[in-house]
Amino acid sequence: MRQRDQGIRLEPLLEAISGFLDDQRDVIERVRRDLVRGLKQPDSGRHGLTATQVLRSLVLMRLKNWDYRELRERIADGLTLRQFTDFYCAPVPKHDAFQRGFIRRRSHTARLFLRLAASVRSRFKAFT
Repeated sequence: MRQRDQGIRLEPLLEAISGFLDDQRDVIERVRRDLVRGLKQPDSGRHGLTATQVLRSLVLMRLKNWDYRELRERIADGLTLRQFTDFYCAPVPKHDAFQRGFIRRRSHTARLFLRLAASVRSRFKAFT
């Protein structure tokens, strides 16, 4: 599992959610397509948030009930949250980059995410 690669253990709830999200390849692919939609040359230029970072950050934001600024600050300050959201040693973008990444999702991807979030909540309710 990715969490053990760095010798850092996530809290049990985040570890369980991380494993669950790793299995959601179709959702990650939809988020990726939404992020590159409308870009003329998506493989050139500045690197933005990856689909995995967007999905995991949004799950974390909803799970902890944080706003964009607090999400950014918490990820930037914590090793386990950096690991969970797939930032590791990379710089964490400003809060508005998260907002831009989140709003690029199409409505069908947003509905899929809401179903995924409901599944996460019900599946991991025992951890909270």
